[in-house]
Amino acid sequence: QNKYIFYRAENDNQVFEKLGERNTNVFDDVAISAEIKSYCYKYQIEDKCAVMSELSDPFCTIMLNSKSQGTLNWSPYLIPPDIYTNASPVDYSLEYFDEGFNSFIPMKTTEKLEQSVQDLLDAAEQSQIKFRVMGRQYVDTDLFTNQFINSYSNPFILKVPPGLFAPSAFSPDGKGPDDSESFKIMGKFVTSGSFKIFDRWGATVFEADNLAASWNGTEKNGIKPAPPGTYAYIINAVSDNGLLFKKTGSVLLLR
Repeated sequence: QNKYIFYRAENDNQVFEKLGERNTNVFDDVAISAEIKSYCYKYQIEDKCAVMSELSDPFCTIMLNSKSQGTLNWSPYLIPPDIYTNASPVDYSLEYFDEGFNSFIPMKTTEKLEQSVQDLLDAAEQSQIKFRVMGRQYVDTDLFTNQFINSYSNPFILKVPPGLFAPSAFSPDGKGPDDSESFKIMGKFVTSGSFKIFDRWGATVFEADNLAASWNGTEKNGIKPAPPGTYAYIINAVSDNGLLFKKTGSVLLLR
């Protein structure tokens, strides 16, 4: 009876360590952390005469991560060519988790190892989105034709960058519309924040400890209208994910 010896390497490590031996060609590896690591496996066969085969080519799981803002990257799904006689190219189905359906929804199929998801992040209604990738391939073997084989990556969460939106100009003349009557900040995925307005000499003319407040174009006393011109602002905020961030800019006060 043949004996199978299995080996494993973690992430990009090329050092394969022995996992164990079996009398069948199946090894159930339960000592893994699939959410944070990728794994590659090789095997050897020892026949009844104690003759050892060469190590197989690797089987490798998919590791999903992000190397730059708005882009997902993943490692290739690898299957040893000696287990099949013919195979299609591997394609990858990128999926995101839909909270409403409580399931993963396919969004893109590609043969590449990266995909931009910036459009999905820009339109997001939650402060983070969970993704996974399914690698799939059709193979012919000695027993089967066009057999579908697949593997899922680890789930990976991308945090959606918070947004702060401030007007570039406003005119508090009482003629409307309302959104042009004051300097009011709008936030997306922002928990809290504060802001200050400065005149051209650097003096504070308005400050607030919450982003729901607005500046109506008066001087620091809140009564006398500030002169028309350009005013600088600094906004400090905290995102839904606990990120501290700052936005600076200027606004034109018109009279």
